[in-house]
Amino acid sequence: AGADYVFFGHPGPGETKGNAAELLLDRVMWWQPLFEIPCVALATSLDQVGALASAGADFVALGEAALEDPRGLVAVVSEAERALVEAHGAQK
Repeated sequence: AGADYVFFGHPGPGETKGNAAELLLDRVMWWQPLFEIPCVALATSLDQVGALASAGADFVALGEAALEDPRGLVAVVSEAERALVEAHGAQK
């Protein structure tokens, strides 16, 4: 009732345990065709960014694991942006 977006993922300790990445992809793919409200998906690693965008996430948030990358924030954001561009290009 009046939500601007929904957030999928579990920030904090335990965010990458088990098959959480697979469940997150499933949830995004389920949500996208059914609802107009945009969804944000939490990528706990840079490897997940493209997959989440391809699954239909309107926005991809970067989790702690991505933000703690030793290459620094600029490199992380640049890599994430490339993954998003590639994912959106593949959808067209």
